[in-house]
Amino acid sequence: IEKEKAVMDNEMRLAADAQNELVPNVFPPFPGRKEIDLAACLHPARKVGGDLYDYFLCDDRLFFCIGDVSGKGVQASLFMAATHYLFRSVAEKASLSDAVRQMNVSLSADNGQCRFVTFWLGCLDLCSGALEYVNAGHDAPVLLRDGAAQMLPSSENMPLGVLDEAEFISGGISLMPGDTILLYTDGVTEAMDISGNEFGKGRLLETVGDVADTDASGIMESVLAAIRKHSDGAAQSDDITMVCLKFNGKSSK
Repeated sequence: IEKEKAVMDNEMRLAADAQNELVPNVFPPFPGRKEIDLAACLHPARKVGGDLYDYFLCDDRLFFCIGDVSGKGVQASLFMAATHYLFRSVAEKASLSDAVRQMNVSLSADNGQCRFVTFWLGCLDLCSGALEYVNAGHDAPVLLRDGAAQMLPSSENMPLGVLDEAEFISGGISLMPGDTILLYTDGVTEAMDISGNEFGKGRLLETVGDVADTDASGIMESVLAAIRKHSDGAAQSDDITMVCLKFNGKSSK
């Protein structure tokens, strides 16, 4: 039994290492692009989890995403890896709506375990500040503008992997210099204290609004600190993942 447990522990460690290598973790990720300030984190509740985030630059466009797979453990992490691969494969090759549609078709195929992933995909034009996005059943991001935090409006789209014929509607907003977008998974808002009270979206908005003048990393760290204070020793029940993007405006050549 001890030998079998050691083998399983080693396999879980290898799976966790593989998962950590999928998400970028060098910050700042684009030191030469002064138009943006970007930070992210992923804290799984177990050795392996189902959350993901990613981003990449294509000329003057920043593609970035966040997702939360149903369930936990190795199977959820495999579904997460498939989602990550599809994001990298199709995001820049089609309109956002069509890219998400293609991802959904692939994730819905041979999905015998009926898993799904809530997913948010955005494309920011670094020259103009135009942000286009598709929200596939994910929690609405926080928009921080002029010191006030609010939820970014989102179209009603279903998560990926549920229905292969689903269509997806995009939304858009023009970011102004100083605007910040905070993406997060429900492990943030549903973090509980020992009495079962959730952190909640109201407390999230209040926390972000209180640190409006902080950089992207500082905003994210303030949210993590607020969650720890709220939890007050209660065990983490779900993966906690965030992506914080501050738009500084077009830089002069």
